[in-house]
Amino acid sequence: MLRGNLQPPGAPQYDQGKVDPSFKLERITLMFQPTAAQQADLDGLLAAQQNPTSSTFHQWLTPEQYADRFGIAQTDLNKVHCMATVTGI
Repeated sequence: MLRGNLQPPGAPQYDQGKVDPSFKLERITLMFQPTAAQQADLDGLLAAQQNPTSSTFHQWLTPEQYADRFGIAQTDLNKVHCMATVTGI
């Protein structure tokens, strides 16, 4: 189990046992937390973008730039993909 990923209804006291192997999840949502370094970088960027004396004042990132700078690393995404494939989700 990944640290910090368990919602209260998933706590052991609510476990009702295994489900039938043919049971398919209609959808799942995975949320990823930025690293401390990414969060600090983002906080700094946002402050600088709002500071008229900053060289990055109102210099917005494209979605691609944002993903490259603050998104999940490809190696981590590969691990998630492998876990999903192995577990059948």
